[in-house]
Amino acid sequence: MTAQEILFEASTQGIGITADGKGNLRITPTRLLNPKRIADIRAHKRELLALVSDLEHYGALDDPLILEALELFTATPKDLVKQHSLSFPAPVRPAVALAGPLSTIGGQQAEQRTFWDKLR
Repeated sequence: MTAQEILFEASTQGIGITADGKGNLRITPTRLLNPKRIADIRAHKRELLALVSDLEHYGALDDPLILEALELFTATPKDLVKQHSLSFPAPVRPAVALAGPLSTIGGQQAEQRTFWDKLR
């Protein structure tokens, strides 16, 4: 079992695993823990601590979709954050994109540039 699987399984069963800031894990509520889960958490403490700390840093610890993605792809939060960001122009409505460079709006000619025109 991986740290991602442990964290996802715990979250789906209502168990919260967080970092206490002193190099330890805080698990709540403890009444939901069984001996096997405790052994798994202890065996993967270092990986869980790094994973939980990264998720807290990115503000994604309580996001079930992120936790499921990490578990499915055995990824780390750093894998989900792109190093280089590209800027894209504002979204273009399909009608504008298909209209061509000139379109009649309210009887007036208005120039409408499509996404592809802006890239040239």
